[in-house]
Amino acid sequence: MPDHVCSQLFHPFLSTGGGHGFAISLGKVTYGIEIDLSNFNNSVSETSLVLSARRTKNFVGLLPCQKHLNHVNDGQAIGSESCVGMVGTTLGGGVGRYNGLHGMLLDSLLSVKMVTAAGKIITAFTTENSELFWGIRGAGFNYGTMLEATYSVYDETAPLVLNADFLFAPNASLAILEYFKTFETGLPAKLSFLVLATYSPTIGGSVIIVNAVYAGSQAEGAKYLYPLLGASPLRHNLSMIPWSTINSVSFFGTYKACQNSLLNFAYNATNSQLDRRINDFAHSARKNFSDASGFSQPQLYVSYGHGDEDLETLYSAQNLPRLKSLKAAWDPENVYRYNYPITPWT
Repeated sequence: MPDHVCSQLFHPFLSTGGGHGFAISLGKVTYGIEIDLSNFNNSVSETSLVLSARRTKNFVGLLPCQKHLNHVNDGQAIGSESCVGMVGTTLGGGVGRYNGLHGMLLDSLLSVKMVTAAGKIITAFTTENSELFWGIRGAGFNYGTMLEATYSVYDETAPLVLNADFLFAPNASLAILEYFKTFETGLPAKLSFLVLATYSPTIGGSVIIVNAVYAGSQAEGAKYLYPLLGASPLRHNLSMIPWSTINSVSFFGTYKACQNSLLNFAYNATNSQLDRRINDFAHSARKNFSDASGFSQPQLYVSYGHGDEDLETLYSAQNLPRLKSLKAAWDPENVYRYNYPITPWT
């Protein structure tokens, strides 16, 4: 196996699928080898879905797979960006718009086939290598190369979902935050939100875009969104669309997946002279959010990390000792050391 050859030589390498990621630790790979898994095939049955490292947009566009799911009135939770590989998303937990209904993507994961740092091909699930299977679901970048992942499929929630986009000027931020606070004690399972703060001359300079998806009828979903309409959006759109098109239609269809982002603040990557100013802003904004969060220890979804956070922030102080023990058992030489790495000896 290529990754075993690299590990024997201690040559840097990355196993990639969708090819999406922005942890600064990835910048430590120099003269490395990419093991590209994106062309592996997928298959589907009536009860499960077997995926390789394809991007989400390639998965939802696979006609045989999608037709089969539609035929048996099944559906599948996906990540929130089209460029992200399904398996790679799952390894960090897997945030998506069906989290309220089916949990994170890791909750749909039934098993994996993987190559370990020692070059062995193994399977992991709840009754075989179960401790490793636990660690893979949230810190999986640290333990091996995933060849295959099997997921549960679910009954179709709705034939169409409500997609709602709202474009706001920056001075609407307080109204937006107050609106989200109304869901502090309970968010309807069928409702999800994504918020993007960005700068784009084509849509008005500095703006905030709120995307809402409701897995049900427009009449049901719209009643939760009236306050956003009352916050005077510069532009808005509510439409019923097929679930398989959600990532391409949301954000008015203008959000370019795989663009660089810090703290989910997207920025144009063409002007490298702005890098320091952008990073200074993002670090300051992150501190402000953390200070106002109400948490004594910062809480962070690992795949949204910048890569300079401490491991307790990325993986939690509660889980970190267990994850380190797994690292020492399965990758004691720290072969998988570039994507939000856990070291076995510190």
